[in-house]
Amino acid sequence: MMFALLVLCAYFQLNDPDSAIWIVIYLSAATATLLSLWSKLTSGTYYTIASILLAYATHIGWSIESLDWLAAIESFKMHKTGVEEFREVSGLALTAAWLAFIGYRERPKEQHS
Repeated sequence: MMFALLVLCAYFQLNDPDSAIWIVIYLSAATATLLSLWSKLTSGTYYTIASILLAYATHIGWSIESLDWLAAIESFKMHKTGVEEFREVSGLALTAAWLAFIGYRERPKEQHS
């Protein structure tokens, strides 16, 4: 389910002016999700990717000068620049949380190997 959602998120980035970075981020997370079905990556790999995404989210978050919270969640329209940055940070945080969850889930498998 998350694999399909991440691929869909990558697809929705096609109309974004800075789409390349977001497509890479979401498709990388989708690939990592798919690989988790066969335990192809270590938990440390998932934690590393999640940490990189959180660092990028923090970098973007520091650039938000003002934000209309209602506008950020009310519609898909762009009202102000802070709204897009908030949504980018939210997407990164959710993706990082998902990858950290997979990393946590992979830990017992590694301990038994």
